Amino acid sequence: MKKRTKIIVVSLYVIALFIIQFIPLMLPLVSWVYHAEASFTSIAISSDGNYIVAGHSNHNLYLFEKSESEPVWSYETNHMVMSVAISSEGNYIVAGSIDKRVYLFDRSTSTPMWINITESDVLSVAISSDGNYIVAGCEDGNIYFFDRSSSTPLWNSSTGEAVETIAISSNGNYIVAGTYNGIYWFNKTSSIPEKSYFLAQKAASVAISSNGNYIVAGSWDDKVYLFERSSSTPIWFHSAYDQIVSVDISSDGRYIAAGGKDEHVYFFQNSSSTPLWDYKTNNEIMSVSLCSNGDYLAVGGIEITYCFHKSDQNPLWSQSEINSGGYVAISADSNYIATALANKLYLIDRNTPTQAIGLGDYTRLIGFIGLIILAIVGVIYIVKRRKMKVRGIRVFISHAVNDFNKYRIGEIAKYLESHPEINHVYFCEEDLTGNIDDWMKKTVPRCQLLIFFSTENSLNSEDCMNELKIARKLNIEITPVLGVNLRWEDLENLNINRELGQEFDPMEFDKFKENIYNYIIKFAHDLEKEIIEKKRSKGKIKK
Repeated sequence: MKKRTKIIVVSLYVIALFIIQFIPLMLPLVSWVYHAEASFTSIAISSDGNYIVAGHSNHNLYLFEKSESEPVWSYETNHMVMSVAISSEGNYIVAGSIDKRVYLFDRSTSTPMWINITESDVLSVAISSDGNYIVAGCEDGNIYFFDRSSSTPLWNSSTGEAVETIAISSNGNYIVAGTYNGIYWFNKTSSIPEKSYFLAQKAASVAISSNGNYIVAGSWDDKVYLFERSSSTPIWFHSAYDQIVSVDISSDGRYIAAGGKDEHVYFFQNSSSTPLWDYKTNNEIMSVSLCSNGDYLAVGGIEITYCFHKSDQNPLWSQSEINSGGYVAISADSNYIATALANKLYLIDRNTPTQAIGLGDYTRLIGFIGLIILAIVGVIYIVKRRKMKVRGIRVFISHAVNDFNKYRIGEIAKYLESHPEINHVYFCEEDLTGNIDDWMKKTVPRCQLLIFFSTENSLNSEDCMNELKIARKLNIEITPVLGVNLRWEDLENLNINRELGQEFDPMEFDKFKENIYNYIIKFAHDLEKEIIEKKRSKGKIKK
């Protein structure tokens, strides 16, 4: 064993001993967990935590009560449910789906009160505290504002860019929307925005205080913005290390939380752009949720869920699931937290004491030996993984920017990169620097494989067509992914090999990821054989 490896093993040995001897394991006591067949896509919880609503990639909308892990009812839409919201007392539920529909329900029945058919996929919905007003944002840039009594919108407004995030004040008087080019806020009386703020990159998340006086936004330009409703000039902004994915604000607008791809959780007071604290999680943050007074914060990461108190940057507890995406919602009274990790939905009672696992002497010894073995195995694995990563293949994902969330590009890339055979997966939201034309000319040639997500958007994207052109010129293998509502015949003009392709099915997302990975592994093996044969033919390898 090399000296460096010995040092690592001994260090882990000492750390393991310290952990077992002095630190009990702190876990939340889960009230219940519901296991679904595929991944959840969104969740919401009533103010008192009595009701939980969840959207799912299998097209279903589920309603739960806090006392029971089985759904009170479920409703099947025509496609993946992208966003859900519930009124304060849980009496009314709204859902938006990529079947281009907005659904409104009374809690007492799974039969919709009404359904509104829009002109494009519904990406985000929100509802006022009393359930009287509903707002929805769509991929085509339209915003629809409804009164509960009718499926006919009171008004609709076009922003020109996909509305990926939307929020409404408690009384329904004010609406804020985040799009690919900025932030817009409205008074309920008019479809014309009161104010707007241009962004160079998309607003990924927005939130509004109960009275509508404060607006917070998180953007892919790596910033958190705070506004007063009366002005389109930010009160302040805070620069993070990477894209901000989720924000929330307390009812009175005093506290703000944010998280994103830099793996930090930021907690602010509205008086300053300097965080009261920030916590590095080692996980990309997908969602943050503040209780009404801002005392407690729930945070969902790619692989873990955290609960914080506003006074301390160290988590009160965490709940982890391997290789899963985390959506969270905390009740307004802070007593209950719903968290969706991949295909599991948890309900946690925050007032139930955390479980401290104390170990007796015999158990302590077994655990100690086990951790030592795991440490040694871990070192060996890391060494092998690093060696494999060096020679792993590089993959480029070509897609339309508007399809990034719908086709879950970031999750696919992270899943593929978790395997040692894959060195890196390039996609513009993560890797783009400078001019996109220069970037693709530099990046595509570095890859051995290009995955092309063929959709209505990408087929009309000049950038996507240029990426295909570069790949063909350099004989880089192209594997197509057939998007929703397309046929293979639609790709005939692109001269793409259908036999190398996959069909995207949001209902079978995990299986789709596995199929892509298996194809890449086969391609890598075939490529390695080809390289060996070429070397043999040149006499560099003896038979």
